[in-house]
Amino acid sequence: MTTALVVAKNSPLRTAKDLSGKTIAVNALLGIQQIAAEAWIDKNGGDSTTVKFVELSISQELAAFRPAASMRRHHAAGLDGARTIHDERDGAIYNGIANTFLVSAWMGSSQYVKDHPTSSSVSPT
Repeated sequence: MTTALVVAKNSPLRTAKDLSGKTIAVNALLGIQQIAAEAWIDKNGGDSTTVKFVELSISQELAAFRPAASMRRHHAAGLDGARTIHDERDGAIYNGIANTFLVSAWMGSSQYVKDHPTSSSVSPT
């Protein structure tokens, strides 16, 4: 798991429906984390249109962590006093978008690949 919806261990938030009307911190508004959270919430019984998203850097999220949902790139076990709001039955947060999808890709011109062979695993054609 590379991204998780994380709450304090003692948080009453347990399901996607519980997130309706709540605030979730992401590291970029309208970024992949927000899109994934919205899709996961909607797919699992919540209403993402009622969720407020705020932008915080990962270091700010750690400092502000309290019993509110925080979506971070980490394993929940690595953050004392935290647990994920989803479990294996729900799948990864990104599964709200699709089970498999391309997040990013690198492209280069044939000339660049030819001039920089160690930067590419694809041979120029």
